[in-house]
Amino acid sequence: MNKLAIIILHKNLNEMLFKCLKSIQEKTTLKEYHVYIADTGSEKSNLFELQLYLKENFKQRKNVTLISFDYYDFGKNVNEVIQTHLKDEDLIVFCNNDIEFITNCLDEMVNTYTMHQNVGTVGAKLYYQDNSIQHKGIYLKRDNNNIAISHNNLRERDNFQIENDLFVKGNTAALMLIDKNTFEQIGRFPFNYIDSLHDVEIALRCFLQNKHNILCGKALAYHYESQTRKSNGRLVTQDYQTLKSFIFQNLTQLESIL
Repeated sequence: MNKLAIIILHKNLNEMLFKCLKSIQEKTTLKEYHVYIADTGSEKSNLFELQLYLKENFKQRKNVTLISFDYYDFGKNVNEVIQTHLKDEDLIVFCNNDIEFITNCLDEMVNTYTMHQNVGTVGAKLYYQDNSIQHKGIYLKRDNNNIAISHNNLRERDNFQIENDLFVKGNTAALMLIDKNTFEQIGRFPFNYIDSLHDVEIALRCFLQNKHNILCGKALAYHYESQTRKSNGRLVTQDYQTLKSFIFQNLTQLESIL
C-alpha cells in the first residue's frame, strides 16, 4: 500500500489553509497519508491560531506535522521537508494552501499513478473561483528562440467534467503527485528559480528520464490563485529565462514535445 506525504507551504492565510485541510479530510478515503505543513513566517497570532486548529481538528495528531521556517524559498523549503522530515512515505503530493478539493483528488491521483507505468508526475484539473479552468496540464510550444508557456484550456468552462487520464507535458505543483524515488532521481526542486516554473522543469526532467506526466481527469479542485498570488513581472521574466535556458540546453531530447 502506498503511503502519501502531503506537503503544504503556508504563511498567514489561515482561512484558506483551513478550507484546504477540511477538504482533504472530507474527500479522502485513503488512510495512509501524512500532512506536512511548512509555515514560512506567519505572524505569531496566526501561527497560534493554526496550532489550535490542528489540535482541535486532527484528532490523530500522528498524521500532521507543523514545521517552521523563517524564510520562503519554494524549492529549498520543500526539499528540506522531504529530506529532513518525511518518514516512510513513498509518494509525495505538493499542495498549495489555496487548494480546495471538489472530488476525492488524492484517491484518484494515486489510482492514476498505480494504473500507469513510468509515471513522472500526476496532476489534477484545477478551477478558478468563477468555475473556469485554471489548469489542465502545462502548455509548452517552441517558436524559434522563444518558448510559449501557459495552461491547456485556460479560462474555458467544462461544467466540472470528469475525464479519462490525459498525457500532458507537465503539471502545476499547486496540486501534483510524484514518486519519492523519482523526485530524488531527477534531482529534487532546482534552486535557481525565484518565484515560479520550478514545476515545469521538474516535468521536463521526468520526460528526460522517459517518464510520463499525466493529468488525472477525475481529480477536480479549486485553486484560489487570484486571491493569494500577486505576480511580480521582473521575477517572472527571470524565471522564464532560467527555464528557457534549461530547455535549450536539452533541446535535442525535448524537441519532440515542443
